[in-house]
Amino acid sequence: MEAAFTVLSLVYAFNPSDFMPSLRWFDLDGHESIMRRAIEGINKYHDSVIEERIKRWRDGEVSSGEGKEMEDVLDILISVKDNDGKPLLTTEEIKAQSAVRLQQP
Repeated sequence: MEAAFTVLSLVYAFNPSDFMPSLRWFDLDGHESIMRRAIEGINKYHDSVIEERIKRWRDGEVSSGEGKEMEDVLDILISVKDNDGKPLLTTEEIKAQSAVRLQQP
């Protein structure tokens, strides 16, 4: 929970490199390293949940055809199939989409 609050506190924090991108390498306020550690902490927990849910879908424990409703966006990302009936998104792509959704205000 602390990592999520850290990310939220730094999303709109003032950082000189936002105005002068050449300063990004210096990480003057330390925001980038703090944000990187917080995102790693969040991903540590999210990745296990995503992998477990994908395993349940792939093992057939959950199926949209059994009358069960999808719980959330993660179920939709997992259940999307291409024309051949194969999963459209890989595990890494699903993790990336969930990370992007987390960071959007």
